[in-house]
Amino acid sequence: MKSMKIKRDYRRLRRWMRLNTAGALLLAAALTLMANYLAQRHWWRADFSRAAYHTLSPATLELIADAHEPINIIALATPGHELFRDLRGLLREYQHAADHVRTELVDPHRDLARSKELAVRHDFAEPNHLIVEVGDRVRFIALRDLADYDYSPMLQGRGKTISSFRGEQVISTAIHSLLQARRPIVGFIAGHGEKSIDNHDSLQGYSSIARLIRRGNIEVQTVLLDDGARSLAQYDALVIAGPTRRMTLTELDMLRGYLNNAGRLFLLLDQGIDAGLNPLLEEWGVKVGNDRVIGLTLTGGELLVPAYGRHPITARMQNVTTIFNTPCSIQPLAATSAAADRPRVTVLAATTEQGWANKSAYQNPPKFDPKTDQRGPIAVAVAVEKGIAENLEMELKSARMVVFGDSTLATNGALIAGYGSDLFLNSLQWLLEISQPMAIAAKQPPTLQISLPRTRQHLLYVLLGGGIPMVLGMLGLVVLWLRRK
Repeated sequence: MKSMKIKRDYRRLRRWMRLNTAGALLLAAALTLMANYLAQRHWWRADFSRAAYHTLSPATLELIADAHEPINIIALATPGHELFRDLRGLLREYQHAADHVRTELVDPHRDLARSKELAVRHDFAEPNHLIVEVGDRVRFIALRDLADYDYSPMLQGRGKTISSFRGEQVISTAIHSLLQARRPIVGFIAGHGEKSIDNHDSLQGYSSIARLIRRGNIEVQTVLLDDGARSLAQYDALVIAGPTRRMTLTELDMLRGYLNNAGRLFLLLDQGIDAGLNPLLEEWGVKVGNDRVIGLTLTGGELLVPAYGRHPITARMQNVTTIFNTPCSIQPLAATSAAADRPRVTVLAATTEQGWANKSAYQNPPKFDPKTDQRGPIAVAVAVEKGIAENLEMELKSARMVVFGDSTLATNGALIAGYGSDLFLNSLQWLLEISQPMAIAAKQPPTLQISLPRTRQHLLYVLLGGGIPMVLGMLGLVVLWLRRK
């Protein structure tokens, strides 16, 4: 009888213990749900790392807070890219910066449906690119532009290293440009045999480069000088690409007036063709040579330029080679005036000292003639700026010009063949003044460097390679001996 009572009490105790455990679990679940609910509505983030590598700057936070349009940042990035982890961490910070910012990381090799959707919507499906959308305006950014690289380790047979991460600077600058009310307008002048933005021909068409320009949130139009000088004022920059017929004096005066009103002009001229622009160019301190520039080449017809002059256009073109096809020389003229507003000519691309300007342009194979030819370095691309205000509190807009000695480097066929468009697009951005980055400092990658003498390094290799496995093996033998004992 007593044992039966003990069993009943034991069963009753077990039921109470089960109920108590269930109640504790329900209470814990309720507290967890409550904590998550409060955390979603009243969250707080903090970065306690010393480097604050992905933390957004106050300038970016203010920029996003002042934006009244939805901002989408879509990354088409492969996980194997060297900037993938840094990009993922940075996108998280943008996502948490405001409710109207949405970020997305798309693997183009796995998320095929999403990649196809983006390709149809933006006519763009290249991997390792960013798509920044603000309202109906779009900018495309290559991932390689998010960082500065140190190429010196490649001389020792190693890979390049990241010297600084500029992700926030580049993305925030793109957002800032897209928030501007007005899109820049670039006019491609036609009527003199120029390359056309509506032409899809491989040799004469500029339709591919026009599409790249539009991806930078820039409007592109065709311009006829017959419309008069007033029509030119609406364009932020004018492009004359490969004219084959001479311009009239009236048209030259129209271009002169446009430039004198702080205009921006991009000239791409070809060897052996006189478009009548020489008088205007000489006023701007530039001389176009009736020659053919010879230098570093692969097949004899093209000119490879791997190094550049110091200028904002070429600041980020290290280890990028530009290919010119039989270019003519574009040389700075000696300054004839010391006036403060004189044109300032900067060489963008030139041959080495081994190159030369061949006066016999159609000589094949070309040979240097010391009597007539000019020894290098010979410039084939220059940038000119006039009207720079110095030591003045007011900011005045200067007139700018870029001149190339070749127009075929940006044709459809050249881009299909793998010719780089960096120098062309960088020049256009400089003319439009849309490449100025926001004042956001680049982040230095966190690195841990250990400097040990060679003898200590050998000792460390021995300890890691043999010492630790030996100690673990001995511990295993001791445990086995103790268990058998």
